[in-house]
Amino acid sequence: MLAEKRAAIGTLAAGVAHEINNPMNNLGFYATDLLERLETEDINDLYDNNVIQNYLEIIKGQIDRCSAITQNLLRFSRESKVDITLVNVFKIIEDILKLMEHRLKKQNIDIVIDVALQSQ
Repeated sequence: MLAEKRAAIGTLAAGVAHEINNPMNNLGFYATDLLERLETEDINDLYDNNVIQNYLEIIKGQIDRCSAITQNLLRFSRESKVDITLVNVFKIIEDILKLMEHRLKKQNIDIVIDVALQSQ
């Protein structure tokens, strides 16, 4: 079971690296754009027009996205003893879909979860 888990981590590594690359590209774009705008525009205008706040909110969101990706991977990769407990299957499916979100979008795959017992 542990060997299978490690093999799965290797398979996920490329997907996770690609998934992290997207928000990193967004971070680079917004940081570069803001730096360029600070050179050519008045900082008070950028502040008054909420440009700085909007950029910082986007940047924070992308950082949170990267953090969630790495946390999901770390949670999946931890070695642990076999412990049989009740789990929230819907949370597990949600975590898996977050890891695979980019790949699914790239292949134009939409996932719809429709389960009557979801609240239980």
